[in-house]
Amino acid sequence: MSIHNSLVLVSDSEAEAAVETAFLLAEQAQGHVTGVHVTGDSVLNMPPIIEGMTERQIMREFEGMRDRLSGLEGDAQRLFDEVASRHSAARVNEAAPGQGVTASWLVLAGRADRVLSERARVFDLLISGVAGTTAGESTLSVLEHAVFDAGRPVLVVPRTIPKSIGSTIMIGWNRAANAARAVMAAMPMLKSAKRVVIGYVDTGAKSGPSAEDLASSLSWHGITAEVRTISAGGAPVSDLLMSEAADIGADLVVMGAYSHSRMREFVLGGVTRQALRRVVTPIMLMH
Repeated sequence: MSIHNSLVLVSDSEAEAAVETAFLLAEQAQGHVTGVHVTGDSVLNMPPIIEGMTERQIMREFEGMRDRLSGLEGDAQRLFDEVASRHSAARVNEAAPGQGVTASWLVLAGRADRVLSERARVFDLLISGVAGTTAGESTLSVLEHAVFDAGRPVLVVPRTIPKSIGSTIMIGWNRAANAARAVMAAMPMLKSAKRVVIGYVDTGAKSGPSAEDLASSLSWHGITAEVRTISAGGAPVSDLLMSEAADIGADLVVMGAYSHSRMREFVLGGVTRQALRRVVTPIMLMH
């Protein structure tokens, strides 16, 4: 089992690593990649109209806005096409199982956080970088919305193009329901991984199954998982997990997203927000 049908957000030139990652996964399953560019809401993208501007000046502002949006869309599609070509992906207009690695292109209009989350619901996985903006919105904010509302796992990748994805996987286990959902979402990749490590930061939490319980459960699926207990110390949990992932040479971290409410995470921070702000290893998130 693998990822057969992924959606990758292509906002600008910063998206190359995300697109490459999408095709690396597609090659493993001989699957399909849909590149998506969001043009945004026409009202939100309207330039400010300043009192005293003439009709000609207003029209010039609108024309400039359209040109900028069209340029971004064209750059995004060229980037996607170049990466697809490097991976010898055939262009198709609809699902074509059994035809090798395939690709298609999609443009969405509307609020990026809403339209991307809605579209992602019919894909196995949403893939994106975290830097920059998407249709005028912070890409980080768009992805946070998708984690809550897409109902699908979200794979966030760093700017550096990974050499592999899913060969050595670290699970960030915190005993919570969202971590359990993340493990289930990643099951196709866990089954094909060469090495699986369960990283548990010992924060004193006692409620919920232990890392050893999870390892036992995974064994029923033919997955042999190591358990590593990490001393909490005084460092942020996300830093400890990412440091452990680097130590074992993980090329994917699987973790539950947002154990607390969205507002509490926004105001107080949290493991997920901290991890997203310093992505050094691809992270698969599930709420």
